[in-house]
Amino acid sequence: RLPPRRSASPLRAKAEVRLPSRPAATNPADALFKTLTNPVTSLSLGSLLVCGVLFNRLFLTPDEAILSAFQSRSDILATMSAGGLILAGLSALDVTSVASERVELRGTRSDPVVPSGNARWEWTMRSVLDATPAASVAILRRPGPGSERWSVVGCGGVLPEADAAALRVPESVPILSKYAVPGNAKESYLPTVQALPGRVEFTYLPENVQGVLVIPTQEGVIVLGSDVAKSFTPKDVVWCTLVASWMDA
Repeated sequence: RLPPRRSASPLRAKAEVRLPSRPAATNPADALFKTLTNPVTSLSLGSLLVCGVLFNRLFLTPDEAILSAFQSRSDILATMSAGGLILAGLSALDVTSVASERVELRGTRSDPVVPSGNARWEWTMRSVLDATPAASVAILRRPGPGSERWSVVGCGGVLPEADAAALRVPESVPILSKYAVPGNAKESYLPTVQALPGRVEFTYLPENVQGVLVIPTQEGVIVLGSDVAKSFTPKDVVWCTLVASWMDA
């Protein structure tokens, strides 16, 4: 009877060794092309070229020397080349504007207040407050016969007063005066209203409102206030304009 066969010793087992794969060799031409098309490289070369032209004109050209036409053309071409490199570098950079900080509007937050039975106005104000950067909304009616002052007939969000009847519009309103006569369908957007003198017109909005969007309607305007400067995008403006046109339909 044969003895049982022993299993192979781990030391004798043939080990499989895998060498790490080598990275693919980089083509020198591709590396050079990536380096030359780098925005930092373009800006550096353009700046050095401008400095070289200025140094040549200021320190290497004698005061009494008369510049030849060839040297003048060379300096012009060098300056244009440097400008092209700098513009190419700037256009390739991912430059984004710094987002403005959100501020806490001073006022009272309330649900939309509209005349009784006007469901479209209430839906419009709730929609712009929920779907856009607007934190305040006010619906104004243009002056009627025998009156020269605009009146607030609906409001919602953060406002100085929760009651629309308590919100007053100043007598001098150059921005709203553009909409005193029906027919002006162009909205007015003030992205940084705190830096403009026109902020004194919006006494029915919080005093520290950051951005204001005025959209005309058939019978007046709808005014939106934001707690962040430059917050309304072109898409928001178009959307709010469509909603405002449906409000008085």
